[in-house]
Amino acid sequence: SEEQHQEAYAVCTLAGSGRLGAYDGDATSAAFSSPRAVLVLPDESLLIADTGNHRLRRVFSPGVGRTPVVETVEPRKGWMCPVGLALTHDGAVLVCDAGHNKIKRLEMGSGTVSCFAGSGRRGHADG
Repeated sequence: SEEQHQEAYAVCTLAGSGRLGAYDGDATSAAFSSPRAVLVLPDESLLIADTGNHRLRRVFSPGVGRTPVVETVEPRKGWMCPVGLALTHDGAVLVCDAGHNKIKRLEMGSGTVSCFAGSGRRGHADG
């Protein structure tokens, strides 16, 4: 007889109240709108592409035994439908900014945003 290997997993909510919105603060009270991507940063915080709110949000723990917190990252950078996130070898984050048809590079330390790829026009031209 063939043995089956079964493991038990527990699913828990790291952040979000389940309500639609754009509320920062205590992670269990935070509200998102169509979050599409999650990236673990080098400091072990999470970066979330909150697509429906056109924001990047960070979830971090303010200390051992304390409730995690959600904060908006660089709200004035003009994200429009961020849908994908990737970490570069030097610690920057590449953001697929679908609404602007660009891949943007975010320097987490300084908050500087630059265009990594894309002209802003729709299409599939190489360049």
